[in-house]
Amino acid sequence: MDSTQFRFLRPDVQLDPLVNRWYAWPHLIAPATAAMNIANHLAILRSYIAAPRVHAAAVRNPAMRGGPFLELSGDRIAEVKDFAERTERDLSATCRACSASPMASRSQTSTRASPSRCVGASS
Repeated sequence: MDSTQFRFLRPDVQLDPLVNRWYAWPHLIAPATAAMNIANHLAILRSYIAAPRVHAAAVRNPAMRGGPFLELSGDRIAEVKDFAERTERDLSATCRACSASPMASRSQTSTRASPSRCVGASS
């Protein structure tokens, strides 16, 4: 191919940037905020793995809109479990480091997940 020849993507192609296989947003770039946000998301993933029918019912209920539920069909449990395990494995060092920070000790008093709740964070 000639180096001056240009290529173009179709107009309907969409690129979504990812950080550790999660949709990229500013809270996933810095390790401390990433660990806290990923811990919250992992709790939702674990909940879906344990009770996919509860999630399916919740997303159909308008009163539950915006709640911590995955909008997936119940046949994707294996895929979600693999994603959660890969995230826990790949980010366990970040979770351990962030759970030792002063910021983490404040978050552990809240009802939300903290970086210490990532698998591998306490090992």
